[in-house]
Amino acid sequence: MAEQTMTDQAAPPGTAAVPEDGAKAGRHKDSRRTAGIALALTDLIMLQILLAIALGLRLALADLLPVIITTEIYRGVAIALMLMPLAWLAAGLYPGDGLPAPDRLRRRSLTTVIGFLLLASWDYVLQGHEWSRGLAAIAWLLALIVLPITEALVIGRLIRIGRWGRKVALYGSGHAVRDLSVRLRSDPALGFIPAVRLKDQASSGTGTDAGDDAGLPQMTVARARAQGIDTAIVCLAPSALDQAPALTWSLDFPRVLLRLEVDGLPSLATRTRELGGRIGIEISRGMLEPRKRHTKRVLDHIIAILALIPALPIIGLAALAVKIADPGPAFFVQERGGKSGRTIRVLKLRTMYRDADARLAAHLEADPAAAEEWRRFYKLKRDPRVLPVVGGILRRTSMDELPQLLNVLTGEMSVVGPRPFPAYHLAAFDEPFRRLRGSVRPGITGLWQVSVRSDGDLDAQQALDSFYIRNWSVWLDLVILGRTVGAVVRGGGAR
Repeated sequence: MAEQTMTDQAAPPGTAAVPEDGAKAGRHKDSRRTAGIALALTDLIMLQILLAIALGLRLALADLLPVIITTEIYRGVAIALMLMPLAWLAAGLYPGDGLPAPDRLRRRSLTTVIGFLLLASWDYVLQGHEWSRGLAAIAWLLALIVLPITEALVIGRLIRIGRWGRKVALYGSGHAVRDLSVRLRSDPALGFIPAVRLKDQASSGTGTDAGDDAGLPQMTVARARAQGIDTAIVCLAPSALDQAPALTWSLDFPRVLLRLEVDGLPSLATRTRELGGRIGIEISRGMLEPRKRHTKRVLDHIIAILALIPALPIIGLAALAVKIADPGPAFFVQERGGKSGRTIRVLKLRTMYRDADARLAAHLEADPAAAEEWRRFYKLKRDPRVLPVVGGILRRTSMDELPQLLNVLTGEMSVVGPRPFPAYHLAAFDEPFRRLRGSVRPGITGLWQVSVRSDGDLDAQQALDSFYIRNWSVWLDLVILGRTVGAVVRGGGAR
């Protein structure tokens, strides 16, 4: 039978496929509607809870800042807060599938700030009194911190019950479709669910082939649209860019995304511009902008100082436990690669025996499998150097890294960035990547740690560190910090 083209029509009415496709389309729309309602209701409920907490905090400060908060004031703030989800709806956050996590955080945070400032200005100017006696300001600060966390929890729950994301149709070569499908499935929070691979037009010549299609069913555009799929992602090689106009218009989808099969370009820190009737792609090099670099340094110092307050007693207790497990220095200083190729002295709580190097060499010589694992990861799942109990706990919880907050204050490190590696580890990478890494300060935590922790090999380290450096923004740092807390609590993968 001759292969159908993308412009083929759906099966004639009366066949079994039509009601089946209609039912699938309905379920898909209901799923996205459910996700949007769940997120909106969660925000409404959490705003009222945060307002009640704000009231308690404000009353606790009554001795320092005497105020009278009447029932009328409280009711007015409660009603005003109920308008905030309308702003988040306008920002595209309900459900907001297809938005990367940093973009979601940026939209929510900026909308929250603007919304509260508008409400405060309206009340202060028109009502003629101080805005809620500080009540709304406290609720606003709590909302900036708490609501992104509850949003992530709700999205996680929706993913587990199969109610998150929009189905997408993929178009391109077998290799490109397979790669994209794997990447989208590995990041379910993004909300693009690979559902079908579109059949090729006989005259397109874009390179779709009979190769691996990642297990996706192949179908025509009409059949995919009948199943409720409204988004197509087209994988285009640089040599096929001239085919993009005709190709995108031939795909009868309300939303078409182009994925350029080009390595090395930022994917988060970009936006399109109109340039003389052509599409221009603006690439933001945040790490090269002085204002953004200064912002990162200010945040580093604020976070490091705030984190050191609770961290100091933890560090003291952990140091005592280390000395009990293996008498000797509780802290360990190692020379590692820093910014611009400089060597920095990284401070850690000691988690290994004092004769760790000798133990490692003997273990690798006696165990070929361990030697291969070390060659790939420069880490071992069963590391003979690690102190029993104490060393494992410190590593799983990443508490051994807490002293590096001092490295942040001295300017040698950042809170978020690529991990500082020893010279032998850096030597395993090629020179261009070492230069890229050396363009930024190393960090206590980073994208690699929150994505694969210690389970990623050298290729994963290089890919994730490169992505972070090329796509850096304050919002990406905040997302990584949030995920770091989750990874530490779970303790999974660290060694």
